[in-house]
Amino acid sequence: MFCYLATCFLFACCLLTGCKTADSNQKMGLYFPKNSKSVVIPFKIANNLMIISLQINDSDTMRFVLDTGVKTAILTELHSEKGLNLQYTRKIKIKGLGSGNDLEAYHSYGNQFRLPKIRGFNQDVLILQEDIFFLSQKLGMPINGLIGYDLFKNFIVEINYESERIILHNPERYKSKNKGKMILMEIDNGKPYIKGKIMIENQEVDVKLLIDTGASHSISLEQDSSKQIFKPSKTIEAYLGKGLSGEVRGSIGRIKSFSLGNYQLKNITTSFPDTASMHGMGGLAGRNGNIGGDLLKRFHLIFNYEKQELTLYPNKKFKEIFNHNLSGIEISMPILGLNHYVIAEVSPNTPAQEAGLLRGDEIVSINGQSAFRFDLNDMNQFLQEKVGKKINLIIKRGNEIMKKNFVLRAMI
Repeated sequence: MFCYLATCFLFACCLLTGCKTADSNQKMGLYFPKNSKSVVIPFKIANNLMIISLQINDSDTMRFVLDTGVKTAILTELHSEKGLNLQYTRKIKIKGLGSGNDLEAYHSYGNQFRLPKIRGFNQDVLILQEDIFFLSQKLGMPINGLIGYDLFKNFIVEINYESERIILHNPERYKSKNKGKMILMEIDNGKPYIKGKIMIENQEVDVKLLIDTGASHSISLEQDSSKQIFKPSKTIEAYLGKGLSGEVRGSIGRIKSFSLGNYQLKNITTSFPDTASMHGMGGLAGRNGNIGGDLLKRFHLIFNYEKQELTLYPNKKFKEIFNHNLSGIEISMPILGLNHYVIAEVSPNTPAQEAGLLRGDEIVSINGQSAFRFDLNDMNQFLQEKVGKKINLIIKRGNEIMKKNFVLRAMI
Protein backbone atom coordinates (compact mmCIF):
# COMPACT_ATOMS: atom_id res chain seq x y z
CA MET A 1 0.00 0.00 0.00
CA PHE A 2 1.14 3.49 -0.68
CA CYS A 3 2.31 5.51 2.17
CA TYR A 4 -0.25 8.20 2.63
CA LEU A 5 -2.34 5.69 4.09
CA ALA A 6 -2.74 3.58 1.18
CA THR A 7 -6.18 4.57 2.03
CA CYS A 8 -6.83 8.16 2.17
CA PHE A 9 -5.11 10.04 4.71
CA LEU A 10 -4.91 13.40 5.71
CA PHE A 11 -2.62 15.17 7.76
CA ALA A 12 -5.55 17.26 8.65
CA CYS A 13 -4.72 20.85 9.36
CA CYS A 14 -8.12 22.05 10.40
CA LEU A 15 -8.58 25.80 10.40
CA LEU A 16 -11.76 26.69 12.19
CA THR A 17 -13.35 29.99 11.36
CA GLY A 18 -16.14 31.47 13.40
CA CYS A 19 -16.45 28.51 15.76
CA LYS A 20 -18.39 29.09 18.92
CA THR A 21 -17.02 27.46 22.08
CA ALA A 22 -18.53 26.34 25.34
CA ASP A 23 -18.79 28.65 28.34
CA SER A 24 -15.32 29.02 29.88
CA ASN A 25 -16.78 28.51 33.37
CA GLN A 26 -17.98 25.04 32.47
CA LYS A 27 -15.86 21.93 32.95
CA MET A 28 -14.10 21.06 29.71
CA GLY A 29 -11.77 18.31 28.53
CA LEU A 30 -11.31 14.59 29.24
CA TYR A 31 -10.89 13.41 32.83
CA PHE A 32 -10.11 10.36 34.98
CA PRO A 33 -12.34 9.13 37.73
CA LYS A 34 -11.17 10.49 41.08
CA ASN A 35 -7.86 9.12 42.43
CA SER A 36 -7.07 7.11 39.27
CA LYS A 37 -3.42 6.68 38.45
CA SER A 38 -3.76 5.40 34.89
CA VAL A 39 -6.25 3.91 32.45
CA VAL A 40 -5.57 1.40 29.69
CA ILE A 41 -7.31 1.82 26.33
CA PRO A 42 -6.89 -1.02 23.81
CA PHE A 43 -6.62 -0.26 20.13
CA LYS A 44 -6.65 -2.14 16.86
CA ILE A 45 -4.08 -1.54 14.14
CA ALA A 46 -5.21 -1.19 10.54
CA ASN A 47 -2.76 0.02 7.91
CA ASN A 48 -0.43 1.41 10.62
CA LEU A 49 -3.30 3.38 12.18
CA MET A 50 -4.61 3.08 15.73
CA ILE A 51 -8.38 2.55 16.02
CA ILE A 52 -10.00 3.21 19.40
CA SER A 53 -13.60 2.91 20.59
CA LEU A 54 -15.60 5.72 22.19
CA GLN A 55 -19.13 7.03 22.63
CA ILE A 56 -20.44 10.53 21.98
CA ASN A 57 -23.30 11.61 24.22
CA ASP A 58 -25.54 8.52 24.50
CA SER A 59 -24.46 6.92 21.24
CA ASP A 60 -23.57 3.33 20.53
CA THR A 61 -19.86 2.54 20.57
CA MET A 62 -18.07 4.19 17.65
CA ARG A 63 -14.59 3.70 16.15
CA PHE A 64 -12.18 6.60 15.72
CA VAL A 65 -8.65 6.83 14.31
CA LEU A 66 -6.26 8.30 16.88
CA ASP A 67 -4.76 11.16 14.88
CA THR A 68 -2.30 13.60 16.45
CA GLY A 69 -2.63 15.73 13.31
CA VAL A 70 -6.20 16.65 14.28
CA LYS A 71 -6.97 19.28 16.90
CA THR A 72 -10.77 18.99 16.92
CA ALA A 73 -12.53 15.62 16.67
CA ILE A 74 -13.95 14.98 13.20
CA LEU A 75 -17.00 12.84 12.51
CA THR A 76 -16.52 11.52 8.99
CA GLU A 77 -19.38 9.05 8.62
CA LEU A 78 -22.23 7.37 10.47
CA HIS A 79 -23.49 3.83 10.15
CA SER A 80 -26.39 2.54 12.27
CA GLU A 81 -25.32 4.17 15.55
CA LYS A 82 -28.13 5.20 17.87
CA GLY A 83 -28.35 7.95 20.46
CA LEU A 84 -25.82 10.31 18.89
CA ASN A 85 -27.96 13.46 19.22
CA LEU A 86 -25.40 16.09 18.29
CA GLN A 87 -26.12 19.79 18.62
CA TYR A 88 -25.48 21.54 15.31
CA THR A 89 -24.34 25.10 14.85
CA ARG A 90 -23.56 27.09 11.74
CA LYS A 91 -21.49 25.84 8.86
CA ILE A 92 -17.75 26.46 8.80
CA LYS A 93 -14.96 25.88 6.32
CA ILE A 94 -12.00 23.63 7.05
CA LYS A 95 -8.82 23.36 5.09
CA GLY A 96 -6.38 20.52 4.63
CA LEU A 97 -4.20 18.70 2.14
CA GLY A 98 -5.46 18.08 -1.37
CA SER A 99 -5.83 19.84 -4.69
CA GLY A 100 -9.52 20.70 -4.31
CA ASN A 101 -11.43 23.44 -2.55
CA ASP A 102 -11.93 24.01 1.16
CA LEU A 103 -14.54 21.77 2.74
CA GLU A 104 -17.78 22.76 4.45
CA ALA A 105 -18.67 21.13 7.75
CA TYR A 106 -20.85 21.63 10.80
CA HIS A 107 -19.45 22.58 14.18
CA SER A 108 -21.10 20.99 17.22
CA TYR A 109 -20.12 21.86 20.80
CA GLY A 110 -21.08 20.87 24.33
CA ASN A 111 -20.84 17.12 23.70
CA GLN A 112 -19.79 14.35 26.07
CA PHE A 113 -17.16 11.76 25.14
CA ARG A 114 -17.02 8.40 26.87
CA LEU A 115 -14.01 6.07 26.83
CA PRO A 116 -13.14 3.26 29.25
CA LYS A 117 -13.12 4.98 32.67
CA ILE A 118 -12.67 8.37 30.94
CA ARG A 119 -15.27 11.11 30.58
CA GLY A 120 -15.10 14.20 28.41
CA PHE A 121 -17.22 17.32 28.84
CA ASN A 122 -18.05 20.20 26.48
CA GLN A 123 -16.26 18.57 23.58
CA ASP A 124 -16.27 20.09 20.10
CA VAL A 125 -16.99 17.92 17.07
CA LEU A 126 -16.74 18.77 13.37
CA ILE A 127 -19.23 16.89 11.20
CA LEU A 128 -18.39 16.51 7.53
CA GLN A 129 -21.33 16.98 5.18
CA GLU A 130 -20.18 14.06 3.06
CA ASP A 131 -17.90 11.09 3.53
CA ILE A 132 -14.84 12.14 1.53
CA PHE A 133 -12.35 9.68 3.03
CA PHE A 134 -14.15 6.33 2.78
CA LEU A 135 -12.17 5.15 5.80
CA SER A 136 -14.41 2.18 6.44
CA GLN A 137 -13.93 0.84 2.92
CA LYS A 138 -10.19 1.43 3.01
CA LEU A 139 -9.59 -0.05 6.48
CA GLY A 140 -12.09 -2.89 6.25
CA MET A 141 -14.11 -2.02 9.37
CA PRO A 142 -16.67 0.63 10.36
CA ILE A 143 -14.84 3.89 11.10
CA ASN A 144 -16.70 6.98 12.29
CA GLY A 145 -14.03 9.64 12.53
CA LEU A 146 -10.78 10.97 13.95
CA ILE A 147 -9.74 12.21 17.38
CA GLY A 148 -6.43 13.67 18.52
CA TYR A 149 -5.64 16.63 20.73
CA ASP A 150 -8.63 16.06 23.04
CA LEU A 151 -7.07 12.80 24.19
CA PHE A 152 -3.52 14.10 24.59
CA LYS A 153 -3.82 17.49 26.25
CA ASN A 154 -4.81 16.39 29.78
CA PHE A 155 -2.83 13.16 30.15
CA ILE A 156 0.61 11.66 29.73
CA VAL A 157 -0.08 9.29 26.85
CA GLU A 158 1.95 6.10 26.50
CA ILE A 159 1.59 4.16 23.24
CA ASN A 160 2.68 0.54 23.03
CA TYR A 161 2.34 -0.61 19.43
CA GLU A 162 3.44 -4.16 20.26
CA SER A 163 0.73 -4.83 22.86
CA GLU A 164 -1.78 -2.53 21.08
CA ARG A 165 -2.45 -0.54 24.23
CA ILE A 166 -2.62 3.14 25.06
CA ILE A 167 -2.00 3.99 28.72
CA LEU A 168 -3.33 7.34 29.88
CA HIS A 169 -1.37 8.45 32.95
CA ASN A 170 -2.48 11.00 35.52
CA PRO A 171 0.20 13.73 35.28
CA GLU A 172 -0.06 14.41 39.02
CA ARG A 173 0.75 10.80 39.89
CA TYR A 174 3.01 9.78 37.01
CA LYS A 175 6.55 8.61 37.73
CA SER A 176 8.92 8.24 34.83
CA LYS A 177 10.65 4.88 34.44
CA ASN A 178 13.67 6.70 33.00
CA LYS A 179 13.69 4.35 30.05
CA GLY A 180 14.32 5.68 26.57
CA LYS A 181 15.43 8.98 25.12
CA MET A 182 13.57 12.19 25.91
CA ILE A 183 13.44 14.80 23.15
CA LEU A 184 11.78 18.17 23.11
CA MET A 185 8.48 18.52 21.34
CA GLU A 186 6.71 21.69 20.19
CA ILE A 187 2.92 21.91 20.50
CA ASP A 188 1.56 24.36 17.93
CA ASN A 189 -2.22 24.76 17.54
CA GLY A 190 -2.73 21.45 19.31
CA LYS A 191 -0.32 19.48 17.09
CA PRO A 192 3.05 17.98 18.11
CA TYR A 193 6.27 18.73 16.20
CA ILE A 194 9.81 17.42 16.63
CA LYS A 195 13.16 18.26 15.09
CA GLY A 196 15.47 15.73 13.49
CA LYS A 197 17.88 15.20 10.61
CA ILE A 198 17.32 13.54 7.26
CA MET A 199 19.85 12.44 4.68
CA ILE A 200 18.69 12.77 1.05
CA GLU A 201 21.30 11.10 -1.12
CA ASN A 202 24.45 12.77 0.27
CA GLN A 203 22.90 15.92 1.76
CA GLU A 204 22.02 16.20 5.44
CA VAL A 205 19.08 18.47 6.26
CA ASP A 206 17.65 19.66 9.58
CA VAL A 207 13.88 19.23 9.57
CA LYS A 208 10.87 20.03 11.69
CA LEU A 209 8.21 17.34 11.33
CA LEU A 210 4.64 16.91 12.52
CA ILE A 211 4.09 13.71 14.51
CA ASP A 212 1.05 12.37 12.70
CA THR A 213 -0.42 9.12 13.98
CA GLY A 214 -3.26 9.62 11.48
CA ALA A 215 -0.98 9.02 8.49
CA SER A 216 0.06 5.47 7.62
CA HIS A 217 3.26 6.26 5.72
CA SER A 218 6.73 6.58 7.23
CA ILE A 219 7.83 10.12 6.27
CA SER A 220 6.42 12.82 4.01
CA LEU A 221 8.55 15.79 2.98
CA GLU A 222 7.31 19.10 1.55
CA GLN A 223 9.67 20.44 -1.09
CA ASP A 224 8.25 23.96 -0.89
CA SER A 225 9.25 24.19 2.77
CA SER A 226 13.03 24.27 2.16
CA LYS A 227 15.43 24.62 -0.76
CA GLN A 228 17.45 21.79 0.76
CA ILE A 229 14.63 19.27 0.40
CA PHE A 230 14.49 17.57 -2.98
CA LYS A 231 13.31 14.31 -4.47
CA PRO A 232 15.89 11.50 -4.75
CA SER A 233 17.01 10.58 -8.24
CA LYS A 234 14.86 7.43 -8.19
CA THR A 235 11.17 8.02 -7.52
CA ILE A 236 7.82 6.85 -8.84
CA GLU A 237 4.63 8.82 -9.39
CA ALA A 238 1.97 7.84 -6.93
CA TYR A 239 -1.48 8.49 -5.58
CA LEU A 240 -0.58 9.33 -1.99
CA GLY A 241 -4.02 9.44 -0.46
CA LYS A 242 -6.72 11.94 0.31
CA GLY A 243 -6.79 15.05 2.45
CA LEU A 244 -9.57 17.32 3.59
CA SER A 245 -9.30 19.32 0.37
CA GLY A 246 -9.10 16.47 -2.13
CA GLU A 247 -6.66 13.98 -3.59
CA VAL A 248 -2.99 14.06 -2.67
CA ARG A 249 -0.63 13.06 -5.46
CA GLY A 250 3.11 13.21 -5.81
CA SER A 251 6.11 10.89 -5.76
CA ILE A 252 7.61 8.19 -3.57
CA GLY A 253 11.32 7.55 -3.16
CA ARG A 254 13.78 6.63 -0.44
CA ILE A 255 15.89 8.82 1.77
CA LYS A 256 19.13 7.43 3.18
CA SER A 257 18.36 8.04 6.82
CA PHE A 258 16.36 9.85 9.49
CA SER A 259 17.90 10.67 12.86
CA LEU A 260 15.78 11.37 15.91
CA GLY A 261 17.63 11.88 19.19
CA ASN A 262 20.12 9.01 19.42
CA TYR A 263 18.21 6.80 17.02
CA GLN A 264 18.74 6.45 13.29
CA LEU A 265 16.58 4.66 10.74
CA LYS A 266 17.86 3.95 7.24
CA ASN A 267 16.60 3.56 3.68
CA ILE A 268 13.16 4.96 4.45
CA THR A 269 10.31 5.10 1.95
CA THR A 270 9.36 8.77 1.70
CA SER A 271 6.46 10.64 0.12
CA PHE A 272 6.88 13.93 -1.74
CA PRO A 273 3.43 15.50 -2.33
CA ASP A 274 3.19 17.81 -5.31
CA THR A 275 2.61 21.55 -4.86
CA ALA A 276 -1.03 21.42 -6.01
CA SER A 277 -1.82 18.88 -3.31
CA MET A 278 -0.21 21.06 -0.65
CA HIS A 279 -2.78 23.75 -1.48
CA GLY A 280 -0.70 26.55 0.02
CA MET A 281 0.10 24.54 3.17
CA GLY A 282 3.76 23.79 2.54
CA GLY A 283 5.82 24.91 5.50
CA LEU A 284 2.78 25.54 7.70
CA ALA A 285 3.94 26.14 11.31
CA GLY A 286 7.49 26.04 9.97
CA ARG A 287 7.24 22.34 9.30
CA ASN A 288 9.03 20.40 6.56
CA GLY A 289 6.67 17.45 6.53
CA ASN A 290 5.48 14.74 8.88
CA ILE A 291 6.21 11.28 10.22
CA GLY A 292 3.46 8.67 10.23
CA GLY A 293 2.54 5.27 11.60
CA ASP A 294 4.96 3.17 9.53
CA LEU A 295 7.84 4.89 11.34
CA LEU A 296 6.19 5.54 14.70
CA LYS A 297 5.19 1.88 15.15
CA ARG A 298 8.89 1.05 15.54
CA PHE A 299 9.01 2.89 18.88
CA HIS A 300 7.43 2.81 22.31
CA LEU A 301 6.19 6.39 22.73
CA ILE A 302 5.33 8.55 25.74
CA PHE A 303 3.79 11.97 25.00
CA ASN A 304 3.77 14.74 27.60
CA TYR A 305 2.03 17.70 25.98
CA GLU A 306 2.16 19.83 29.13
CA LYS A 307 5.96 19.70 29.34
CA GLN A 308 6.31 19.39 25.55
CA GLU A 309 8.37 16.24 25.84
CA LEU A 310 8.42 12.99 23.89
CA THR A 311 10.13 9.93 25.35
CA LEU A 312 10.77 7.04 22.99
CA TYR A 313 12.73 3.84 22.68
CA PRO A 314 12.88 1.18 19.94
CA ASN A 315 10.71 -1.93 20.00
CA LYS A 316 11.06 -5.21 18.10
CA LYS A 317 9.96 -3.59 14.83
CA PHE A 318 12.78 -1.04 14.86
CA LYS A 319 15.04 -2.95 12.47
CA GLU A 320 12.33 -4.06 10.05
CA ILE A 321 12.84 -2.84 6.50
CA PHE A 322 10.57 -0.11 5.18
CA ASN A 323 8.30 -1.80 2.65
CA HIS A 324 6.34 -0.11 -0.08
CA ASN A 325 3.66 -1.12 -2.53
CA LEU A 326 5.18 -3.80 -4.78
CA SER A 327 2.13 -4.16 -7.01
CA GLY A 328 0.90 -0.62 -7.70
CA ILE A 329 -2.73 -1.16 -6.73
CA GLU A 330 -4.86 0.01 -3.82
CA ILE A 331 -7.75 -2.17 -2.68
CA SER A 332 -10.99 -1.18 -0.96
CA MET A 333 -13.91 -3.07 0.56
CA PRO A 334 -17.13 -1.48 -0.79
CA ILE A 335 -19.48 -3.48 1.45
CA LEU A 336 -18.45 -3.73 5.10
CA GLY A 337 -18.57 -7.23 6.52
CA LEU A 338 -18.40 -8.81 3.07
CA ASN A 339 -14.97 -9.83 1.80
CA HIS A 340 -15.58 -8.35 -1.62
CA TYR A 341 -12.67 -6.30 -2.99
CA VAL A 342 -12.39 -3.65 -5.67
CA ILE A 343 -9.30 -1.99 -7.08
CA ALA A 344 -9.49 1.65 -5.97
CA GLU A 345 -6.27 2.98 -7.56
CA VAL A 346 -3.69 1.83 -10.09
CA SER A 347 -0.42 3.76 -10.13
CA PRO A 348 1.48 4.39 -13.37
CA ASN A 349 4.51 2.36 -14.42
CA THR A 350 3.79 -0.44 -11.96
CA PRO A 351 3.30 -4.21 -12.41
CA ALA A 352 -0.46 -3.84 -11.97
CA GLN A 353 -0.76 -1.17 -14.66
CA GLU A 354 1.48 -3.12 -17.03
CA ALA A 355 -0.78 -6.15 -16.52
CA GLY A 356 -3.77 -4.06 -17.64
CA LEU A 357 -5.59 -3.71 -14.32
CA LEU A 358 -7.99 -0.78 -14.00
CA ARG A 359 -9.73 1.13 -11.24
CA GLY A 360 -13.06 -0.54 -10.51
CA ASP A 361 -11.94 -4.10 -11.33
CA GLU A 362 -13.40 -6.60 -8.85
CA ILE A 363 -10.99 -9.20 -7.47
CA VAL A 364 -12.50 -12.69 -7.66
CA SER A 365 -9.45 -14.75 -6.66
CA ILE A 366 -5.76 -14.35 -5.91
CA ASN A 367 -3.23 -17.12 -6.59
CA GLY A 368 -5.99 -19.67 -6.95
CA GLN A 369 -7.78 -18.82 -3.71
CA SER A 370 -11.12 -17.06 -3.47
CA ALA A 371 -10.81 -13.45 -2.34
CA PHE A 372 -13.67 -14.12 0.10
CA ARG A 373 -11.24 -16.15 2.23
CA PHE A 374 -9.13 -13.10 3.11
CA ASP A 375 -9.67 -9.99 5.16
CA LEU A 376 -8.41 -6.65 3.88
CA ASN A 377 -5.12 -6.82 5.78
CA ASP A 378 -4.43 -10.28 4.32
CA MET A 379 -5.12 -9.02 0.81
CA ASN A 380 -2.75 -6.12 1.21
CA GLN A 381 -0.08 -8.38 2.71
CA PHE A 382 -0.37 -10.67 -0.31
CA LEU A 383 0.46 -7.74 -2.58
CA GLN A 384 3.57 -6.54 -0.75
CA GLU A 385 4.98 -9.75 0.67
CA LYS A 386 8.26 -10.04 -1.25
CA VAL A 387 9.97 -9.03 -4.46
CA GLY A 388 9.68 -11.65 -7.21
CA LYS A 389 6.43 -13.19 -5.97
CA LYS A 390 4.04 -14.11 -8.79
CA ILE A 391 0.49 -12.80 -8.49
CA ASN A 392 -2.29 -14.43 -10.47
CA LEU A 393 -5.59 -12.57 -10.29
CA ILE A 394 -8.99 -13.40 -11.64
CA ILE A 395 -10.97 -10.20 -11.93
CA LYS A 396 -14.44 -9.17 -13.02
CA ARG A 397 -14.79 -6.09 -15.21
CA GLY A 398 -18.42 -5.39 -15.99
CA ASN A 399 -19.79 -8.76 -17.13
CA GLU A 400 -16.42 -10.10 -18.24
CA ILE A 401 -14.11 -12.41 -16.25
CA MET A 402 -10.38 -11.93 -16.94
CA LYS A 403 -7.04 -13.36 -15.82
CA LYS A 404 -4.27 -10.92 -14.95
CA ASN A 405 -0.74 -11.96 -13.99
CA PHE A 406 2.21 -9.93 -12.76
CA VAL A 407 5.30 -10.19 -10.57
CA LEU A 408 5.89 -8.03 -7.50
CA ARG A 409 8.92 -5.81 -7.83
CA ALA A 410 10.63 -2.99 -6.00
CA MET A 411 10.13 0.27 -7.88
CA ILE A 412 12.21 2.52 -5.62
